[in-house]
Amino acid sequence: MSTESIQSLLDQINQLTAEALHQLHEMTEEQFEEFATKRELLTQQLEIYRADITDEHRSQIAILLASDPVILQRMAFLKNEAGQWLERKETVRTQRNAYHHAYAGDSLFVDHRK
Repeated sequence: MSTESIQSLLDQINQLTAEALHQLHEMTEEQFEEFATKRELLTQQLEIYRADITDEHRSQIAILLASDPVILQRMAFLKNEAGQWLERKETVRTQRNAYHHAYAGDSLFVDHRK
């Protein structure tokens, strides 16, 4: 029974990973988060059967892990892109605030010339 469960979990992880690789450049940050969550849940379920994992299962896991650097690279790219966007937004906000002071509407500005 445990061998069937292990194989079922590995098949699910494999299918999830294959779908992610196929849609890698179209996936949004939210889709990556959903992918990581699903994969983590399946991995946690697989952990229960750790003692029953065979060499064949280990080779399947190694193949799955070989695709991780590609996925992680895309995730890092999206993270850096989001960070750059936040930096630009903060720069624009700082520049805008320099020219838009909150003055009272009924106040006066007096310029003393020398």
